[in-house]
Formats: sequence, C-alpha cells, structure tokens
Amino acid sequence: MKQVGEETGLATIPSLQVYPSATNFLLVRVSGTPFAEFSKQRIFSPLGLTHTSWRDDHTRIVKNRAIAYSDEDGDFHIDMPFSGTFLIQALLVVGVAVPTPGAVGGFHYFYRLGTTVFYGAPNDRAVGAALVLHAISFVPVAIVGLILLAQEGLSLSRAGAIARTGAEEAA
Repeated sequence: MKQVGEETGLATIPSLQVYPSATNFLLVRVSGTPFAEFSKQRIFSPLGLTHTSWRDDHTRIVKNRAIAYSDEDGDFHIDMPFSGTFLIQALLVVGVAVPTPGAVGGFHYFYRLGTTVFYGAPNDRAVGAALVLHAISFVPVAIVGLILLAQEGLSLSRAGAIARTGAEEAA
C-alpha cells in the first residue's frame, strides 16, 4: 500500500496516509477536507450530533465512546476498526475453505488468528467469540433449512437417501 501511495502521489496527502479510500480521496480532492472533518462539518454538526465522529484512528481514546464490545463481565471486548472486519472476513473465507467436518476448526482457528495477531485480543476471548460467531452464522441457516425440508415433506433421512441415489447414478 505504501508503494502504491508513493507511485501515485497519494502519499503526500496527509489524510490518506493512514486510511486510503476512494471516498476520502474524492472528498480531499473536491472539498479539500478529509472525510472525518467533512462529515463533522456538513452532517453531524447540522444535525446536532456534537459527540458523533468517524473512528478514523482506532487507537485514539474517545471519552464516553460507545463500543460494540465492552469490559463488562461476559463480553468479548475485541477492539478493532470497522475496516478490520473485512480482514477477519477474508480470513474466515480461508478458514471455511479448509476441509474440516462442518467447517469446525478452520473457521475458529482463522478467526482466532486474525483477532489475536492483528488486534491483540486475548486468546480465550478470541476463541469464545469465534464459537459464538460460528453459532450465530450457522444455527439460523440450519433451522431455516430444516423448516424448508419439512415444508417439502422431507426428513433428513429421506434427503440423505435422495442424495445417495443421485451419487450412485452419477457414478
């Protein structure tokens, strides 16, 4: 990313040195104002949102900031910028591509890897969050699938028999 910035001249624009994005680039070029400042002046302040801002520096301490995870007992408190979710998502794609029964293991390993290595999350919290995330993303889909099977008058054993018959015919 640094090399691209230097080759294109974008590295000389202060607001793009940390978080380059097409939106930030266009706003700086058109208005001369970085995205966070533009939003504050043109959106948040006119709406009376005096304590609202973009989290453009996830290490900055903001007094009374509401966060997705907190230090309360039972919460995960994995602190990462919004853009970090895209990195975690990419790692999860790799994790589910690893052939394991029911994607168990690969999903959890790559989530733990991403949150501990890139965002400094403690291992126990990362593993717990991975388990909860997997359950949240898997269980509703499985329930909907079972409901749709029932609506079609199928059971799991009947669907398995149909799949085996299809596999035998293909062979």
